[in-house]
Amino acid sequence: MSNPGEGIDASRELLGQLRGILDGGTDSLDSMGRTEPPGIDAGESTSTVTETVGQLLQASAGVAGGMQETAQDVGTAGDRYMHNDDAAADLFGNER
Repeated sequence: MSNPGEGIDASRELLGQLRGILDGGTDSLDSMGRTEPPGIDAGESTSTVTETVGQLLQASAGVAGGMQETAQDVGTAGDRYMHNDDAAADLFGNER
């Protein structure tokens, strides 16, 4: 991206990198949910710890879903941005 005050110029590579980072985070969170939780032996607190780990896994699934949706939105917005930018360049006779 350009410096503030100079307009916006996001390259296809930058948008692709951003989407890749978001997809990678989603994959990491998804793999956490597919992993068998370790056996928990916390003595008298085992049920509480087990419940807490379950809630953590459930929360990570929600975060992963939101991150996946954001990655898709970045891809869609990037496609629209590039289309509009190319169309504006064509309008002014600039080649990209």
